[in-house]
Amino acid sequence: MAETLRSKLEETRRKLVDSDDKARQLERRLSQERESAVCDRKRLEELEIAGGRLKKELENEKAGREEARGRVSALELRISAAMSELDGERQRLKGAKERIMLREAQLRAFYSTAEEMEASFSKQLEAMRMALEEEEEEEDDGAGDDAAAMLDSQGVGGTVETEHFSGTETQGGDVHVDVVGIATADLLASEVAGSWAAPGGTTAAAERSSDEEENSGLVLYGSTEKDDDDEDDCTE
Repeated sequence: MAETLRSKLEETRRKLVDSDDKARQLERRLSQERESAVCDRKRLEELEIAGGRLKKELENEKAGREEARGRVSALELRISAAMSELDGERQRLKGAKERIMLREAQLRAFYSTAEEMEASFSKQLEAMRMALEEEEEEEDDGAGDDAAAMLDSQGVGGTVETEHFSGTETQGGDVHVDVVGIATADLLASEVAGSWAAPGGTTAAAERSSDEEENSGLVLYGSTEKDDDDEDDCTE
């Protein structure tokens, strides 16, 4: 009985020692696990902090991307507007070039026609000048012939009647002259020119010459009457 109890006691002691060893091992594992859990928690916290930072950076990147997209869209709009303006300017430049070419063609045509017209006008003016010179020469020749014929027909022959003066001396020594008659070759020449300008009728030149004759006669008649009155006053 004592041996069996001793053997049982030894077995229980061994089991107790084994259980103590196992408990110590488990405690060590538990402490290690706790330490690893603490480390894992720290790492998790660090990862959470890093995740928050990354989230913030991601949000910032998203915001920057949105801003970049807005800028890109604005730049695209500006580029499209600039391209449309460039197209408009190109069209305007093309139209301006076409207008310039049209103006140049018009100016060339105008200059060519102007040169042709100038040449034709110069030819026409030269022909008109020559015709007028010929007509003037013919008129001068005809006027000379008509004047000679008129003078021959009237029997003047280029002679001029002399002027007759009758004067009386007054008491003061002044002499009053009575003009009897005046007929000059110029008057005859004017009559001849008037008759040549419009043969078969009275012309303006003839009318002017007749008016001048009448006016000269009136002036002479008035001067004679005035001289007679002055002479009568002196005699009285």
